[in-house]
Amino acid sequence: MTNRMKKNCPLYLLVLSLSLLSACGQHASPKGKDSIGDKASSADEDTTHYTFAHSDHNAIPPFHKPISATPDLAGFIPTGYTILDTVSGDLNRDAIPDMILILKRPDEDSLSEISDTDIQRPLLILIGQPDRSYKLAARNDSAVNCVKCGGPMGDPYQETVIKNGYFSNEYYGGGWHRWSRTVTFKYVKTDNAWYLHKDGHLDFAAADVDSTEKDTTYIYFEKDFGKVPFTRFCVVNNIY
Repeated sequence: MTNRMKKNCPLYLLVLSLSLLSACGQHASPKGKDSIGDKASSADEDTTHYTFAHSDHNAIPPFHKPISATPDLAGFIPTGYTILDTVSGDLNRDAIPDMILILKRPDEDSLSEISDTDIQRPLLILIGQPDRSYKLAARNDSAVNCVKCGGPMGDPYQETVIKNGYFSNEYYGGGWHRWSRTVTFKYVKTDNAWYLHKDGHLDFAAADVDSTEKDTTYIYFEKDFGKVPFTRFCVVNNIY
């Protein structure tokens, strides 16, 4: 992780004993970590392993083209923001298409150069209604990595995937030593809310294919970080 990612938000795991006081509440480090080598689809409860963004080690993150707001989304976009990404899928398992809307400041690049803190990218969960409109179900301004959080690789955000009540945010960044991360949230019907389900990390040396440095994969589960609501999650926490 880069220094920018470490300094802007406290750790998010204190076994919820502080009752999640803020959107980036303080937490203790997880009790354990599981190392795996398999790779499979993210946002899927039927798999116990992960696909990490750009696992070929030498790929370049995509350029994110501006997305125009459609009439059904315009009302959810605050003044001063534009759309970074939109993803459709069933987020609450009611068979009605829902939407994840990720926002950004249009001037986030220049702002990040003069700001001591990361420029936030709000993530909105919009639930589809029978009349095909949307209703805001949850919002978190600290759930998506900032434009400079990828270090030398630039913007680390890759994509968001939705599948069967789960959604995953995928990231890729670093320099010679690179990292990839997939963060997955799960819908809990009894609470009508989403919770952190898995947090997977892959670290690797990208430039030298003959390097003796091994790829390192860690995946953290609820037994490690406790029950963390989506609305209280902060992506820049370092939980190693």
